[in-house]
Amino acid sequence: MIGLCWNVRGLGNSRAFAALLRLLKKHSSTFVFLLETKLKGNRYSNISQLRGYNNWFSVDSVGNSEGLLILWKDCVMGSVLSSSAGYIDIRFSMEDGFGWHFTGFYGESNPSKRVASWSLLRRLGDVDTLPWVCGGDFNELLSMSDKVGGSDKSLSSMNLFRQAVDDCNLIDLGYSGPRLTWNNKRDGKWNIQERLDKYLVTNQWRDKFWNASVSHLGFNSSDHRPILLNCTSVFPFFFGKDRSFKLEPFWLKEADYHSTVVEAWNKYKGSNHSPNLASKLRGCASSLSGWSKCRFRNIRRQIEGKNREIERLYGLSGRPSIMSSIRVLEKSVEGLIDCDELYWRQHSRLDWLQSGDRNSKLFHARATARRKKNFISSLIDRNGRVQVSDEGLASTVRDFYSAMFLSFKPSTQDILEATKAIRGRLSTNMSDMLRLSFTAEDVKAAVFDLNPTKALGPDGFHAIFSRKRGAWGVGWEMM
Repeated sequence: MIGLCWNVRGLGNSRAFAALLRLLKKHSSTFVFLLETKLKGNRYSNISQLRGYNNWFSVDSVGNSEGLLILWKDCVMGSVLSSSAGYIDIRFSMEDGFGWHFTGFYGESNPSKRVASWSLLRRLGDVDTLPWVCGGDFNELLSMSDKVGGSDKSLSSMNLFRQAVDDCNLIDLGYSGPRLTWNNKRDGKWNIQERLDKYLVTNQWRDKFWNASVSHLGFNSSDHRPILLNCTSVFPFFFGKDRSFKLEPFWLKEADYHSTVVEAWNKYKGSNHSPNLASKLRGCASSLSGWSKCRFRNIRRQIEGKNREIERLYGLSGRPSIMSSIRVLEKSVEGLIDCDELYWRQHSRLDWLQSGDRNSKLFHARATARRKKNFISSLIDRNGRVQVSDEGLASTVRDFYSAMFLSFKPSTQDILEATKAIRGRLSTNMSDMLRLSFTAEDVKAAVFDLNPTKALGPDGFHAIFSRKRGAWGVGWEMM
């Protein structure tokens, strides 16, 4: 389970919404709590673009400020208990039946009214006896070390917050990454940074999610960092992205694609130094993989490098003119992101141009496939129980394969007896035809029967690669 809290400072802003899309694509959060959406009524209509989040609840903004939104996926059951301008309280139930209580909290920004926020926090703590998580922007510090720049924080105000946290039996989950989550983005001595955003949990919740961790993510369009709650353990059933080779059809339009293939094709031979199709295809795949990384990942490397530099500069925010340098870099990153997304989108459209009206469907299907995660979230064991824990998944898989390998193994005689009742369907002519060797014309006909950019083979090549084999002097006999 993964949760995301972010004071987005205006979800109607196209930059903020694009940043949210990137965050959700990268982290695939189970639930998302957004603060200061500055939206109300039908202005939440673009939520439909957040694919996978079929469930959501919002609190309208007042004027041009505030506004709260919580979204969650179908893998958890959510029931909103109550809400106001300062919070959304919801009960979640996991697939294994475990229930817990989440409060998305927005502390009062006016210090003179903040006592009311802590009274509210205490009341919310008494609502439910379930394990509790409270996350969001509290607009207050737990420690003097949670602030850099500006005047000292009022110790009495901080103590009131600490007392409320203690009264609710909450503990700070801590964090990894940069310490401070808010930056006023001013230069020099006027720069102020604070840790306002955090997750507080009860021991009861921590006992269940003992491996939970919090990450402070990079600044995007807001002056607040998104904070990520990760309760997903590292486990063999969760796999990374498929790193196998796959030919992208738009590569063929690049000027140096042809020379890369010709060089690889002529370089690789079989074990006896004779032409060998499998060896040559493996060689081409290896060369094209390296070529594509150099040619098409350069923009993304620039983005990563500039983001690292931005984080480094945020650590120096107290120095003169640092924020102006950060703003220049952030604008540059936004431009690179736009170029990267446009580049891939345009090439995909060019590649599918011949499909006419089907373009949008094909591009959408392709984009959707990249968003999918390859993991096992639950299994049904031999007793019919649903297992979702790490131990339960491992035990179910182990029991299944142990039983399978220890099951009765039929003899050859048993198999022959069992197949006697199966009638043959092939005539003599059919059998003779199937025994014939393939000709070059057979191979050519088969290749041209395939859609040029579908039917990706196990070697990672589309039929279009074989169709272009004449460009590097390869006959159908070789294919």
